[in-house]
Amino acid sequence: MAVVAAAVALAAGCGDGRPRSQATDGTDGEAASSSSSSIDESTSITGSGSDPVAASTGSLPPPEVIDPAVITARASSVLPGVGDLTYAVENLFDGDPSTAWNHDNTVGRPEAQFLTFEFAQPVELTEIRIVNGYVKSDDVFQGNHRVRELTVTTDQPEVSITLELADQQAMQSFARTYGIVRTVRLGVDSIYPGSRYQDLAITAIEFIGRPATGDAASTTSSTTSSTTASASTTSSGG
Repeated sequence: MAVVAAAVALAAGCGDGRPRSQATDGTDGEAASSSSSSIDESTSITGSGSDPVAASTGSLPPPEVIDPAVITARASSVLPGVGDLTYAVENLFDGDPSTAWNHDNTVGRPEAQFLTFEFAQPVELTEIRIVNGYVKSDDVFQGNHRVRELTVTTDQPEVSITLELADQQAMQSFARTYGIVRTVRLGVDSIYPGSRYQDLAITAIEFIGRPATGDAASTTSSTTSSTTASASTTSSGG
């Protein structure tokens, strides 16, 4: 499948579009009812695949939400917008439950989709939070595909973790030791089928961690540069 990439340097609070799910016949799937004006993190649940992360000790700062302004995101495909409505990848970071990233069902199966995130500097990643599906309303949530399982890989070759998401609208937390990373790839393995539309949706993603320090950070930066260069050479050859 030819990958359609949407690369954006994300700033906090971006993505003010109001996307709607699009049916294969060209109609849109916006429900009359709408959800709350902000994502309620107080109702988050711990998803399957999580494991305890040891509390920080010594002089290390506590993990916190990584600022979207230092994250570059790419999607394997993006559903085209309708007028001012957008399904862009930056919707994952705008804190608005009435927006979401939706894949373009005309260019590939939902199970083949992936999202790639690159941090400006190496981070010690301790948690990933996901709002599954399109939570604008109950009708829109059920109408679109949702993620059932995804695989987390990073620029550290030993990291390959399968996460199982619940079919719920609450934010789900996957806390574990992901290591010192510069890039993260979330690849969709299976879905909960939508009842009406053919596109896969995710409303929000948060990364929790702290800046990497010392030799580990330097090593990760060096490894990332080498990997990126290799990938660029391969792409240009195709």
